[in-house]
Amino acid sequence: MIDLFKIQIRDENDIVNCRQRVRQIAGYLGLDNLQQTQVSTAASEAARNAVRHGGGGTVRLRLENRSPYCLEVELMDQGPGIPDLNQALLSTTGLGLKAYYRLMDSCTIESTEKGTTVKLRKFLPVAKAFESRELAQILQNLIKFPPADPSAEIKLQNRELIVALEELRKQQELSFQYQLRLEDLNKELADTNRGVIALNSELEDQAKRVVEAGEVKSRFLSHVTHEFRTPVNSLLSMSRILLSEGDNLRPEQSVQLKFIRQAAEGLSEMVNDLLDTVKMQARKISVVNSNLNLTEIFDALKALFRPLLPADRNIELIFEDCSHVPHFISDETKISQILRNFISNALKFTEEGSVVVRADLIDHDEIEICVIDTGIGIADKEQPHVFEEFYQVLGHHQRRAKGTGLGLSLAQKLAQLLGGKISLKSAPGVGSTFTLRLPYQAVKGMKKFSSTKKILVIDDDEASYFNLRDLLQARNCELAFARNGADGLKLVAAFAPDIIILDVRMPVMDGFEVLEHLKASSSMKNIPVLLNSSMNLTFDDFAPNGPRPDGILSKDALSRGDELQMIFDILSRGEEA
Repeated sequence: MIDLFKIQIRDENDIVNCRQRVRQIAGYLGLDNLQQTQVSTAASEAARNAVRHGGGGTVRLRLENRSPYCLEVELMDQGPGIPDLNQALLSTTGLGLKAYYRLMDSCTIESTEKGTTVKLRKFLPVAKAFESRELAQILQNLIKFPPADPSAEIKLQNRELIVALEELRKQQELSFQYQLRLEDLNKELADTNRGVIALNSELEDQAKRVVEAGEVKSRFLSHVTHEFRTPVNSLLSMSRILLSEGDNLRPEQSVQLKFIRQAAEGLSEMVNDLLDTVKMQARKISVVNSNLNLTEIFDALKALFRPLLPADRNIELIFEDCSHVPHFISDETKISQILRNFISNALKFTEEGSVVVRADLIDHDEIEICVIDTGIGIADKEQPHVFEEFYQVLGHHQRRAKGTGLGLSLAQKLAQLLGGKISLKSAPGVGSTFTLRLPYQAVKGMKKFSSTKKILVIDDDEASYFNLRDLLQARNCELAFARNGADGLKLVAAFAPDIIILDVRMPVMDGFEVLEHLKASSSMKNIPVLLNSSMNLTFDDFAPNGPRPDGILSKDALSRGDELQMIFDILSRGEEA
């Protein structure tokens, strides 16, 4: 800090002198008119407080000639001090003190029984330090140009007040304009809100009417189809009975009965499709998963469609061997319904050739089932529409194969319900391939190992050990038990486990310490370790470069298939090798 000037404050004249000198020095240091006024006002207010409450004091003006460059005004008095400085700042009598903080960039006040010290700082708009000659010139100017008489200071203050009042007037005018604009915007916003509310109300009414119309349609279709089902079933039953007595019928009557039965079968198919469509729209169809064997599904479909092969056309229905496709979890009824639709359509629209049904497991991720025919095919422009409700491809084939146009639409919805999708590849005169892709969900389960697997359980809770023993002992597993981490480490060498199931919270040595010892040991680091704890642990709780478990189990869910599957998968690695 470089001392620039010192002023003794005893009365009002000294206060005016202080204000003038501070303004003068602020100007020499590069502060603009507004900043000069701020600094001189804060300094004169501090001087006035010193005269009023401290019997006078001393003002020192200093320059901080290194970054951050600033002008410091320090005022010291020897009065009784301010008893409660914080309370004074909050009270109405502390307005002068508050002004320091508003006008200056930095302000510190220290008050004791021996006096008060106020330090005010204003940062300077300079990029480098003042040189010695510049400082010398400032000091010479202070000596050469003493402050003017008090009346001149009053005139200057009046001019500053006029400027401030004019600025205030402009701000008030601008504020008034903003207020008018804000009122206009609020009015516009209110009008918009009313419009939005009215539009929302209209949309809600329309949505309600659409829902009601959909419910009426669903109830109507459901009622009509149920009413149709009884007479249709009666027609099918009666025609079947009459046809079984073919010896008593004239040839013409047999042909007529076959037409009746075919019409009843078509109507029955339409009724069933309508019922399923209504259920899908009402979201009343749920997925019932089970362990599926595609070979069994193919055998059932083969038995269903063999008797239905048209005798007047040379068509071969082929179900390729799918024993290589593993069992999986899905809804058998819905898969069969989708495939029945594919096969039925293929048989309807194939004049000669074959209908082939095949299945594969794709990338261990998806089950793919294809129905490939050598039928009439579908034109490119028709293909995007065949999955729409009630859509039918126009052509001469409709004279023989009539339908509702609901089958493929329903099949697509069922596939989506199962998390899958349907695709179509077709060309006129070549044939069509309908493909059903479903997510492959493996059947969870644990088989018996071909060789004995050794499992070391380190846990202070004996109940956890017995739980694991009951779950794993029947799978050709041998279990050993240690009650704490220290005993567990000793048992590793003697027992030579294939896997270690490790608790976290244990006496003597906790699970984290045991894990660290295991992974640091050259002889034990390759033994898989599963943490088994009721704590909510994840792999994010372990440092990437530190010791990490091979898996994390939850004691609360250990009897669940996915938890046991983790143990099973790790123990199966050696079997697969």
